[in-house]
Amino acid sequence: MSVERLILEKWKSRDYTVLETACHWAGIEVIRVPKSALGALAEKTPIEGTALHGGTSFCRKVARLLGGRVLEPVDDFLPSLPRQYSNRTLELTTLAQARSITGRWFIKPVNDKFFPAGVYENGAEVPSTIHGDAIAVITSDPVTWEVEYRLFVLDRKVRAISPYGLADGVRVEPQIEVDARAFGEAVLADPAVLLPRAVVLDVGIIQGVGWAVVEANTAVMSGIYDCEPLDVLEVLAAGIEPA
Repeated sequence: MSVERLILEKWKSRDYTVLETACHWAGIEVIRVPKSALGALAEKTPIEGTALHGGTSFCRKVARLLGGRVLEPVDDFLPSLPRQYSNRTLELTTLAQARSITGRWFIKPVNDKFFPAGVYENGAEVPSTIHGDAIAVITSDPVTWEVEYRLFVLDRKVRAISPYGLADGVRVEPQIEVDARAFGEAVLADPAVLLPRAVVLDVGIIQGVGWAVVEANTAVMSGIYDCEPLDVLEVLAAGIEPA
């Protein structure tokens, strides 16, 4: 897919600087726009060839104004994974139901960062949100990740890869990245794994268990870490499509 322009929010971050620099050298137009000017932008910007990167509400609003939608993983992506890819117990539930959980569990919101994802001693410790208790959450048994890798994926192919999480004392060796890519490719090759054509897939090593899928994320809303920015841009352009 040919990337002709990149739309970014009107604020600075490391990711935005990296993407903006890559666009400059590749001759790709960069459009930074405040939310107050989104309407005027949408009137003259085609969705074809447009890459998008930013926060949740910004990306969803821009895609809608361009006559499209953001491609996002389904809520039950993790719980529906074959066990050989998740390597832990996962459940999709509501925040209300999660609050009744006793014992130590990892709890995270499915789509938006309504509360901090993390290990809670019991469900009652999860903080309240302005969105109520009906929001979807994922619960899982706590695990320790030794290393985590981010994969930007387009049409079930890994286009860019970068480490983003390391436990204390763990070093990134070349073979680990080879293994991360190989595991990710095995997941992507399985037709039982349902994913949008443009997506971010995070994989890692669970201590004492082995490789597993950490989660899937919406491409246009995901940090790029040290992924090759021009390859990321192609995934971002495919991350929105006509509605």
